[in-house]
Amino acid sequence: MRRELNAGGLLSPLHFPLLFLLLWGVLSLPYGPVLALPGAALLTTLLAVGVSRMAGSAWFRALDRRAARRTLALCLTVLPATVTTMLLALLGLSLIWAIPAGLVLLTGATAIHLTTPRPRHPRTWPTPPPPTALTPPPFIPAPANPARTAPPPPPPANPARTAPPPPPPANPARTAPPPPPTSPAWTGPPPPATKPAPTGPAPALSPSPARTGPPRPPAAPATSGPAPAPPDQLAQARALLDGTGPGAALPVLKMAISDPEIDPAAALGVADDLVEAESRRAEQTRDERPYAAALAVLTDLVQRHPDVPGGRTQLHSHRAQFLMFQAGRLADALPEDDPALPGRLDELFRRTETELRAAIDAAPPGGADWARESAALGLLCCNTPGRIDEGIALIRRGLGERLPAGQRAQARLDLAEALSIRLRHGERPGDRAEIEHLLRQVDRAGPPYDERAAVLRAGL
Repeated sequence: MRRELNAGGLLSPLHFPLLFLLLWGVLSLPYGPVLALPGAALLTTLLAVGVSRMAGSAWFRALDRRAARRTLALCLTVLPATVTTMLLALLGLSLIWAIPAGLVLLTGATAIHLTTPRPRHPRTWPTPPPPTALTPPPFIPAPANPARTAPPPPPPANPARTAPPPPPPANPARTAPPPPPTSPAWTGPPPPATKPAPTGPAPALSPSPARTGPPRPPAAPATSGPAPAPPDQLAQARALLDGTGPGAALPVLKMAISDPEIDPAAALGVADDLVEAESRRAEQTRDERPYAAALAVLTDLVQRHPDVPGGRTQLHSHRAQFLMFQAGRLADALPEDDPALPGRLDELFRRTETELRAAIDAAPPGGADWARESAALGLLCCNTPGRIDEGIALIRRGLGERLPAGQRAQARLDLAEALSIRLRHGERPGDRAEIEHLLRQVDRAGPPYDERAAVLRAGL
């Protein structure tokens, strides 16, 4: 990867030549101009290499513009003065002459740093991402199909355990009224007159002699043993996602996320796979409602657990992919000569760039996620008129980090595609040769990257 000596556009191209002349003049005082020339050239070269490597590192690129300029000021003023003073003292020059020489060098380097003009519009320094709130995106509609969002019905209960025991059959000898007597006609005295019904409260009934024993103990409940453990909804969602499909796994995962004791890292893996599956299905069906519902579940998870590693990066990345899916649907739905199409596509591209910059900002600098989102933002810029060079610089920035083999091959493919886009707008020296070199490196990675390299090579 080529390193620029202007530290990402923060230094003037005249800075290092002026610094070389200053070192040559300071070293010429004790050693003469002939002996001071190679020493000044060596010190300037080492300083330029160190500054260029520092400017290409991940931690330096993560600094804002003010902090980066302060760091460069220290490296280009205090560092050369200190190193030169120590070298002069080690080479036998007296401290009476070495310290003033170092002070002269410090004053001159500071003057060079403050007076040299800087580029007004540096092209290789990325603009800082705008602040984004972690709120559900307003473009996600609520799913309209209740069959896909309603929770599954509970399993049928075991009637042998939950139904109450049936009442014992009634004893006909106790409940049925006695049959009328069938004896012949009564010949004795007439029966006594019936007593009138009392008007006060009814007397308490005495218990039947057959029921005066100890009361029957109540029936034992059906679930007298230990209660069964609740099912693992997260594992159930994973099984449904791998077996049945994302439509059946979405409501189960939505209920599992509401559990405060859930493992957020494991839930993030299931939610990420769910959104990916709905994204692939939306590309086939062109129906974005299940895709939006899965993205809403991922948003809910990250809102409940904002500190889960990689959560914010994945959320903003999936939001950007959803916006690009909407842009593709819009381009297919409207004719090319529609006057409203360019403005709506520009609005979707701006929102996509905002989400990608938020994903880069949330990822650890120099990591695999950081490099992947930088490449995605670079390809987006390459498809925007006038921003091809900015996009290529973003892809190169991610490719300069230590990446896994597969991701490095994909990043080389992205860079080759970006260079081919610039090649179609106007060939530059070295672009075609670099594309061929990148594709040869991708060929050594094997499938499926070599097949994609062959397709890109055929398009040249």
